[in-house]
Amino acid sequence: MANFNNYKEILNAVISQNITTIDEFLKRTQIKCTELSNFDLEQYWIKNQVEATYASRERLIIVRADLMPLVKNKAILHESGHILLGHVGNYLLSSTPVSGSNIEHSANMVSYVLLLWFAYCEHSDEITQTFLTYDELAVAYEIPADDIDYLKDAFYLVHKKITKA
Repeated sequence: MANFNNYKEILNAVISQNITTIDEFLKRTQIKCTELSNFDLEQYWIKNQVEATYASRERLIIVRADLMPLVKNKAILHESGHILLGHVGNYLLSSTPVSGSNIEHSANMVSYVLLLWFAYCEHSDEITQTFLTYDELAVAYEIPADDIDYLKDAFYLVHKKITKA
């Protein structure tokens, strides 16, 4: 997969290539993901609430090992969004997050649509019978309250793709 212009293009590519798991997604996009193994740096990340980071040229994501699975998956997909959207940077040594920017919003949307898509692929029978509120989804994925509207947009987009299938 090459660089994309937006999260909708990424979702369309994932669906058209029948990618149904995060592991398969990372393999097909040639993005490497590893867990942070430096204790001192991990303690710094925990203190500063850093979940993961990326290096675009290396197509590498480093994620904290102590995160809950849902949060870890969200972080991996968020950082993958940066790489696939062509956000150039090497934030492996940066201590300054870029939160609140358009770059962060774009990466968040990638993570939300792909989280919902992969959840549907894994639990399609259960999801069609489950009625979660956006607030419940936000709690499950530890999504900030400010992003609930983005989560709604992602939900409607994925729902539209599912109902067309």
